[in-house]
Amino acid sequence: MDEEETLLIGTTAATAAAGTAAVAAGAASVPFAMGFTSAGVAAGSAAAAIQSGIGSVAAGSWFATMQSIAATTILGTPAPVVVAGCFAVGLVGGIVFKWCGRSTQA
Repeated sequence: MDEEETLLIGTTAATAAAGTAAVAAGAASVPFAMGFTSAGVAAGSAAAAIQSGIGSVAAGSWFATMQSIAATTILGTPAPVVVAGCFAVGLVGGIVFKWCGRSTQA
């Protein structure tokens, strides 16, 4: 295996890892994106609309669980959104690097 093939394999693996991490971080940002935050349900959010339809939220319900997760973990902050964005940039960079590094010789 020559140096170009080694670089291509490494770039492909890094791109795949960045893509996987971007998906995972994106999924982790769902509670925050819905309006479940570390400070409570955000006014005007989807979570607020759902809560107004539910009325009194029962302990142990999915809504209470989502708020508990957001209030007690990093998922109630914008951090997963930032991480997903960084990994997405890495993914695009890896694809561009791989594409630009292709040999034009047959």
